[in-house]
Amino acid sequence: GALNIYARRADAFDEDARAAATRFGPYAAVAAGNLHAYRSARDMADNLQAALEYRAVIDQAKGVLIERYKITPDQAFQLLAQASMHANRKVRDIADELVHTGELPVVVPRGEGGRRRPGPASGRPGPDAPRHS
Repeated sequence: GALNIYARRADAFDEDARAAATRFGPYAAVAAGNLHAYRSARDMADNLQAALEYRAVIDQAKGVLIERYKITPDQAFQLLAQASMHANRKVRDIADELVHTGELPVVVPRGEGGRRRPGPASGRPGPDAPRHS
């Protein structure tokens, strides 16, 4: 790294000032590097904490779907992923809504006569819902 020191006039720094700046430079570089490392570690910790919280909500939502439809954990995640794609929202947001409202927010295709076909949002599996064997 480099340490730039500025003054309003030319020749503002004498030999002693330049020597002091030269001695101070490496310490400033270490401090700047430590700040960068601290911020990176803090960001990583925040991201890991958020991931743990999101995982808990997703696991809770999977549990709701497993119980409701008698399906496997993988099938429950697939339902969350499908709802996420249909609604153009993140899986964690879909899971959070399911946990808090009990409903899976999906766009259910309309059947014949313009009526909505039963789907996960209505509490009953639709024709494309995974079947438990």
